[in-house]
Amino acid sequence: MILNQNNIDNFTQIKKTVSMGKANVFSFVIMGPAVIILFILYAYNWKTIFYLSMSDCIIFILGAILLAISHEFIHGFVFHFFCIEKWKSIKFGILTEYLTIYCHCKEAITLSQYRIGTMMPLIFTGIIPYIIALHFGNFILMLLSLLMILGAGGDVIIILLCIREKGKTLVIDDEKECGCTLYMAKAIKEEQS
Repeated sequence: MILNQNNIDNFTQIKKTVSMGKANVFSFVIMGPAVIILFILYAYNWKTIFYLSMSDCIIFILGAILLAISHEFIHGFVFHFFCIEKWKSIKFGILTEYLTIYCHCKEAITLSQYRIGTMMPLIFTGIIPYIIALHFGNFILMLLSLLMILGAGGDVIIILLCIREKGKTLVIDDEKECGCTLYMAKAIKEEQS
């Protein structure tokens, strides 16, 4: 079922969001322990003294910027496949008050599709680079991957907010807060109650 202005009354809306400020704090609480464990695993595996030269710091900063942009692009790239309007439904921007770049999907997609698009950056900018860094002993890549895993905390929060909902539920991403609004067909909502 497609969500539009003509049939919006046939849906129950449930907002599943937290403010960006709270999301940033919760990201450290949720992802922080995983990042610490992954750092310890790397340190145990490579048993070396870690240091960063000035050129390493520059590479790290440039890598962090590039990966942060890639993170948001991956969201948009995956979401656009699920949208009728494709790239026209994808918006990128900056929330200046939080110094955060974002990707916003303006079109209603299913919760299953939303989950896929939400988690792909964690996999491609965090987990896969970490595995490569762990295998080859690349300290800078390991630090970058851990930063991206930590940065995906907001995405994990979104998944947790919607964990008990059905995958066919329609979703519209929230542009200003971390999360989304669920649109459940009223008959489906009554079954879940």
